[in-house]
Amino acid sequence: MLNGESSEQLSLSGIKLSLGELIPQHVQKTEQELVEEIGDVNKQITELKQLLAVSRESEAAESKKNELNQTVKQCEQDLRDYDQLQQLTKGKAQRNEQRQTFEIQLVAINTALENADKKHNELAQQIGEIADKLSQLSSDVSSVEKLKNQRIDDQVLFNALSEQPHTPWIIEDEWSLEYLPARLEQYIEDCKDLDKLSKELRQMKNDLSQKGLTKFQMAQTQDEELKGIIKFSYCLDDEKKALERRARSAVVNVTASLRELRSGLYSLQSKMKEFNLLISHRQLSDLKTFKIEPVEESQLVDAMNVLIQQAEQTESGQSFELFDQGSILDDAELDRAKSLLIEEGNARQGLRVADLFRLEFVVAKQGQQPESFEDIDSAASNGTVLMAKLVTGLAMLHLMQDKRHQMKAVCYLDEALALDTKNQANLIEIANQFGFALIFASPAPLTTARYCVPIHQANGKNHISKNSWQIFEPIESQELSQPQVEPSL
Repeated sequence: MLNGESSEQLSLSGIKLSLGELIPQHVQKTEQELVEEIGDVNKQITELKQLLAVSRESEAAESKKNELNQTVKQCEQDLRDYDQLQQLTKGKAQRNEQRQTFEIQLVAINTALENADKKHNELAQQIGEIADKLSQLSSDVSSVEKLKNQRIDDQVLFNALSEQPHTPWIIEDEWSLEYLPARLEQYIEDCKDLDKLSKELRQMKNDLSQKGLTKFQMAQTQDEELKGIIKFSYCLDDEKKALERRARSAVVNVTASLRELRSGLYSLQSKMKEFNLLISHRQLSDLKTFKIEPVEESQLVDAMNVLIQQAEQTESGQSFELFDQGSILDDAELDRAKSLLIEEGNARQGLRVADLFRLEFVVAKQGQQPESFEDIDSAASNGTVLMAKLVTGLAMLHLMQDKRHQMKAVCYLDEALALDTKNQANLIEIANQFGFALIFASPAPLTTARYCVPIHQANGKNHISKNSWQIFEPIESQELSQPQVEPSL
């Protein structure tokens, strides 16, 4: 149908197609046309090869051209550098001179900067000093204003002060205004001191009046009354001597009591030596040395010895001679000793032997130097301290026994587990030597106990039955009076 119609449209049943927009159909070429086309293609190939060779030669030429251009540019740059070198060589001296000028200017600038810094620091320091002065001045002004309100020289006491007899001070004390706060404060303190002295004088005068000195109360002024009292005091020398004699007598008489105190101290020291001998032969844990030393209170004992020695020097028979004006009361050391004993006696409501010493515990382990402690709890470990306390207590109980009667006593030791096995065994032996049998109480078994006495509870009560005793190590017949038992809690 397509071949039979030459129109540009194709009409079919219900449809019309435009033939001008259709792709032409395949046309079969002839042999001659193909040969010609192959020749054209070969010709194009040859031309393209020639064009490729020319293009490659053009690229090589372009590369060579670029290299040559680069060489030319480098030569031109070398020429310019050489010209610049020639110019620099010609201007070397001028540049050196300019460089030196710049260096001199740089030094001058640095010096100016340093001077500027110093000047700045000086100005800052001056500003700070001025600010401090302003602050101090403001503080002084505030102090002066505050002190002005504290002045008391408007009282009656000071109104007539200039009219009182006085000797003018011949030296004029010049002072600057900056000392005004200090001088004003000193002035106020002087006024207060004067007021205080005036009140003390009035109080002393009133005390003298209450004690009976009233003969000068009719004086016109207080100063005349005080002058009369002072003159009257000059007549009291004889009474003073009498009082001194009584004081000397009291000082000498008190030496009898002091001798008793010193004798008691010596007796205590002797007993303590015996006590230390008693406990020093017993092994106390790991201690090489343990003793209790009564250390004298040196001030009290020395003061007591001073009085006793002075009394012994002046003793005559069974009484003491009274002393003349150069008496023992004029001795500074004796006066200090007397004052100290009086003060301590008043503070303690009487002196006793116990006031003349303090106990120190001297402790030393094997290979160590002895050390002294005022508190036994800080002398060693807990076990050692406990052992020392127990042995000391047993020794004291032993000394308290009546040696005319041999007796055996029982000591009860609670919490015996606090001691190790070695200390338990040593404590049993020491207690036996002191005449005591130990009863250990412990919540756990002890290897040193020979008998265990369990404690049973029934109806809220503790019961001990001999039938429940546990015998670990039978006591020999000669030791029956010395049982060591352990109640089990």
